[in-house]
Amino acid sequence: MRIVWLPQAIDDLKRVREFLRPQNVEAAQRAVLAISRMAAVLAANPRFSMMARETPDFRDVVIPFGRRNYVLRYRIDGDDIVIVALRHVREVGFTDR
Repeated sequence: MRIVWLPQAIDDLKRVREFLRPQNVEAAQRAVLAISRMAAVLAANPRFSMMARETPDFRDVVIPFGRRNYVLRYRIDGDDIVIVALRHVREVGFTDR
């Protein structure tokens, strides 16, 4: 399956990187790498994750990172994994995308 990042999800990834970068450049790079690797796992195993609570059209996969996690929200669209959002577990939910 092909991975497609929506513009909002790319913005979320950039936001994560820019949040971590001033404190620890290496951690920022590791976070982006961990998130990208999980997206690659989804390409081979699209139903690897759980259904999103708010809507059954989306799925959420937890990405362990340090003492906290990130959550990648996506949907399956034919042969595409469409990544719609990325959040840190401490952030408030997802908007409808």
